[in-house]
Amino acid sequence: MGSGEQQPAVRSPRLPSRQQPGIKLHLATQVGTPVKDAFRQGVAAYDAVGFADEWHLHHQGGPCGYQGHDYLGSPTAPGVVLENQPFAWNRSITGTKSKDTILATSTGPEIITAARNWPTVSVEGEDGVWAAAGHPRPVTRGSLVRSHLWRCMLAARLAAGLQPVPSCGA
Repeated sequence: MGSGEQQPAVRSPRLPSRQQPGIKLHLATQVGTPVKDAFRQGVAAYDAVGFADEWHLHHQGGPCGYQGHDYLGSPTAPGVVLENQPFAWNRSITGTKSKDTILATSTGPEIITAARNWPTVSVEGEDGVWAAAGHPRPVTRGSLVRSHLWRCMLAARLAAGLQPVPSCGA
C-alpha cells in the first residue's frame, strides 16, 4: 500500500470486546487517581469480557517518559496519575495485543498514538467510541519496540510543552 493509504479494517467480531480492558484503563487514568486503582479497573474489565486471568500473561504497561516505562502498573503500583503524564497501557488477550500511549489531562485521557497508516477498530466505551489499534498481521518485535519508545519520547516532549521532533513524522 502506498504512503497514507488506509490498511484494511480488522474484521474479527471478538476484537472490540477484547479491547475493553484497554478502554477501561484509559478511562480510569484520571489526574489524581492512584495508578493501582486505574490498573484494578482494567483488570476488572478482563473479567467482565470473560478473560479474567489474561492480564497475568503479559505486563499491562504503565507511566512512561524517556524510558519504555517508568514502572509497570500493578495492583500495588506506587504513585498517582499526574496532569500531562504519559501512560503506555499494553493490553493483551491471547491472539490480540494493542498498546496506545495516552496523556492524562485535566479533561480526561487523550490518545496520542493515532497513526493514519495503521489499522484501528472502533470500540464502544462508556464515554463514546474509541479508536483502538488493531493489527491484522504480525509485526516484528523490533518495530514494536522502536514504535513504543518513539511514542513515549513524543509523549514526554508534549507533556513538557515541547514540539514533536519533525523527523519523527509527528
